[in-house]
Amino acid sequence: MRRLAKTLPWLLFLVACSSLHDDIQVSTAHDPLADLAAVKTYQWAASATLLVDTTGTWSQQGFDLDAELRHVINSELRLAGLNEVNSGADVSLSMLLLGDREQVDLVRKKKEGTPWDPTIVTEGGLLVELVDNDTGRVVWRGGARSTAERVHSEAEVKARISHAVHELFEDFRG
Repeated sequence: MRRLAKTLPWLLFLVACSSLHDDIQVSTAHDPLADLAAVKTYQWAASATLLVDTTGTWSQQGFDLDAELRHVINSELRLAGLNEVNSGADVSLSMLLLGDREQVDLVRKKKEGTPWDPTIVTEGGLLVELVDNDTGRVVWRGGARSTAERVHSEAEVKARISHAVHELFEDFRG
């Protein structure tokens, strides 16, 4: 019984943590002809953020989602043995962050005076690509998709981003 009393709080913590990112789905693909083990350096290419999020479902006001994603991706690439350089890299890295079309339409309707429900289910996605700088071919692509049913705190947003990006680069790290 004592063991259960000591273990129960940890089990509840693990259940709470797992439900935080159960809605996140990750998939990756790579060029079978590309030698990813030979990739040692990367540089950031242009990235796009197309997320309209007045509900705060994906990030709180004042939270720099782009900077957080770049930070976490840089950390994962360092774990994979890659170094960021300003020029002459083996690959260029780009990311695209999207909010779903329904969310964009609802934001537009809100501006026209339509009632607004901040608990609406929204879908978002992240696409990350590594492009060989010599050939211009995509050598690796990863995507994370998520459906959020509630507004998350900044700490939860960071945890969700960290989890999604870690999962994205898991197969890249080998």
